[in-house]
Amino acid sequence: MILAVDSSSGTSVALVGAARVVAEASSDDTIGHTEVVGTLIAQVLHEAQASPGDVTLVASGIGPGPFTGLRVGMAAARAYAVALGVPEVGVLSHDAAALEWLEHHYARARTGLAQLDPSVTIATDARRKQLFVSQYFGLDDNWLPVRTQGPSIVSAADAPAEGWIRPERISAGFLGLIAARRRNMGVPQTEAVPQYLRDPDVTPSAGPKRVTS
Repeated sequence: MILAVDSSSGTSVALVGAARVVAEASSDDTIGHTEVVGTLIAQVLHEAQASPGDVTLVASGIGPGPFTGLRVGMAAARAYAVALGVPEVGVLSHDAAALEWLEHHYARARTGLAQLDPSVTIATDARRKQLFVSQYFGLDDNWLPVRTQGPSIVSAADAPAEGWIRPERISAGFLGLIAARRRNMGVPQTEAVPQYLRDPDVTPSAGPKRVTS
């Protein structure tokens, strides 16, 4: 099974099999990642009646996301991968949000509840009155979202009032499904490198200030 972890917005953890989400647990708290990520991992293992030894791959949500929150989930994913001796791969967090929306939209279109329009823009909070934005157009032959632009940062004031999808958190279940589909279809995985898109709000000191009389 695949253990998937994302903390680019809230915190989400999932266990994913070859083709489905086995268990998923999430928190919408955007500042308490450190306090909940371990509990959520234990929760999904318990719900799936699985042990850490059942995990064969760890998928880490690589953002984009604020520096502090994103690195908590990535650090937890890396720690579990190293402890279990299994590979770690990265999945762009916006890709997971796009997959969730597109699969739901395709299902509605098939039943006549919506007119098919495979274009979607994912926007998540970047703080500082900014948004992280990625654009997509449908799913490819492997049922993976096709990103056409981004991720990038835009001013929240420039965002349209309607039309963009703004998830409060990223589903680790859909993040894990992307990793599973890539593995099943022989699609190259992405390296687990964080996509911060800008410097952290707090920067290291340049050293003690010179004091003169």
